[in-house]
Amino acid sequence: MPSTSLLFRTKSFLTLFLVSLLLITTIAAYSQSDPLEKRTTLQVQSAPLEQVLSEITKQTGVRFSYNSQLINPKTKISVNAQNKTIKEVLPMLLPTEVSYKKVGEHIVFYATPFPEKNIAKTEMHVNNSFAGLLEDKPESLVENDITSVEKNDASDNGKPDDNCLYVVSVAEDTVNLQKDTLSLTQEEDMKSQIAGLMLAVATASAPVVAQDNSTHNNNIQQQESEFKDLRFKDLSEENIISEEKVVLDEEPAPLVCRPAQLTFIYPLGTGFTKSAEKCYHFSVNILGGVTGQLKGFEIGSLYNINKYGAHGAQFAGIFNFTHAGNPEINSRNAQFAGIFNHTQKGNSAQFAGIFNNGDMAYLQAGGIFNIANKSYAQFAGVFNIAKKTGTQFGGIFNISHKTIAQFAGVFNVGDTAHFQAAGIWNSAKKTKCQLAGIANVAQESVCQIAGVVNVTKKGRFQLGVINVRDTADGISLGVINIVKKGGVLEAGIEASEFVHTALTFRSGVPRLYSIISVGYNYTENFWTVGSGLGTRFKLVGNLGFNLELTYKTLYYRDNFFKTNYRWASLIQFSPQLNYRFAKHFKIYAGPSFNLFYEYSDNIFGNYHITKVPYSLYHKKLPSVALSSRTLDLWIGVVGGIKF
Repeated sequence: MPSTSLLFRTKSFLTLFLVSLLLITTIAAYSQSDPLEKRTTLQVQSAPLEQVLSEITKQTGVRFSYNSQLINPKTKISVNAQNKTIKEVLPMLLPTEVSYKKVGEHIVFYATPFPEKNIAKTEMHVNNSFAGLLEDKPESLVENDITSVEKNDASDNGKPDDNCLYVVSVAEDTVNLQKDTLSLTQEEDMKSQIAGLMLAVATASAPVVAQDNSTHNNNIQQQESEFKDLRFKDLSEENIISEEKVVLDEEPAPLVCRPAQLTFIYPLGTGFTKSAEKCYHFSVNILGGVTGQLKGFEIGSLYNINKYGAHGAQFAGIFNFTHAGNPEINSRNAQFAGIFNHTQKGNSAQFAGIFNNGDMAYLQAGGIFNIANKSYAQFAGVFNIAKKTGTQFGGIFNISHKTIAQFAGVFNVGDTAHFQAAGIWNSAKKTKCQLAGIANVAQESVCQIAGVVNVTKKGRFQLGVINVRDTADGISLGVINIVKKGGVLEAGIEASEFVHTALTFRSGVPRLYSIISVGYNYTENFWTVGSGLGTRFKLVGNLGFNLELTYKTLYYRDNFFKTNYRWASLIQFSPQLNYRFAKHFKIYAGPSFNLFYEYSDNIFGNYHITKVPYSLYHKKLPSVALSSRTLDLWIGVVGGIKF
């Protein structure tokens, strides 16, 4: 049996082993419970900060909360960390002005506190309701160097909305608070600075935004909206400080309009340099001038410039320029200039010898061109350009993103256009109707009519010499109609009792296709040139049915180019059966109903009457002396092959 000492040593070793194991497990568990002690491995180059934080969350389960105004989540980060703790990694990711702290399993980023500053106090009259907005924002107050806003109870008169006396504590280096050395004006300026700081705090967003928490983000946005509404509704009409109004940047105070001003050339005028910050009902610029606003009439031999907008009429020998300074104020004016007019924002009617540029133009008439964001009507000798317009008339071309009607001597370009008419060509992504002397191009159209060619991906109707379309869901009428999917494109040879041999060409869509033919009669020695329309239906299997109507003109060999004393034509209607043997080989045949008309005169001493196969109906029509007109009707047969 083992000795007692051996058993004792064995028990001691086991006890020490179990205690050590328990201690290691406890330390490991504590390390794992502390989010800052969790380890991660990162190898990234120029990756967005939000992507790096998401990777840490994926590896460790630790989430991060931060204000996107404090840290830009798109900031590019490069880091190489092998099995490092989060506590070791964060200094590699964050700037020095950002600190962090753990809250449960979250790590929250916040602005690094500034060193403690000397505090001084001043007394100011502040609106009670405005001061109430600051009570829930103590941290934001400190960040803006305002340590406290405390009400002086002795000044409270029991009316909660009145301006009461508050003691405001502010860091001395933020604004100068040594009131005993300040004049009255300097003291008021100092109070305005403090008021600006408090206004920024009252309307600021909440300091922390949780990452991947859409509900919290929505709440923050709602709070921002409420503060913004309160600022404009409740504070814009009252003094935040009773002694001085705070002017908000987003809502400029209206300019006080003066009756008139006279300027030789800016700034040599009655308003000197201050005319650029004033409003006038009547403005005369002998050469040129600058005013803040116009509400009336302005004339300048060279130019007129309005910094904040114009409501009225402007006349200038060279140019009118409105809204150079503040685009928040809309204009509503008429401008007349020898060279150009410009309105940055607002409604206008512009007339210029060279060009006009406007935001929302009721009417633009320019000798060379017009440019507008939106326009009801544009007239230009060369071109018009608009993002959205009613009607454009351009001597050369028009360009518009969205338009109702465009008329141009050469071409029109529009993304969406209801109607386009041009001497050469029209181009649109989507259009209802296009008329062009040469070509129309559209992705989607309702109607295209061109002297030469129409091209569309999807359209209802095309009329031109050449028509090209992607699908067979519309109708194309022309000499050549190319339909990429489901169309008719066939050449063929046919024969009949009257036109012995003819070459044919059919193109279009099955519901309505065009027919072109050239034929010859060997007994009477005449040529035929014809055109027509046809439609087809599928009956069963490879068997189909056609209906074709053609008109053919006869040209005789003895007077091929002399039709003044002999002229004849044939109208032919033919129902046909066709059978398809292969994809590109069909045969067809059917009866034909023929109506033949001929005119000849007796200038050369005799009549020449064309012989028809036979006649079911023959009629000699009334005619003048030395001439003959006849009409014949018969039923024949026509047939041929198509490939």
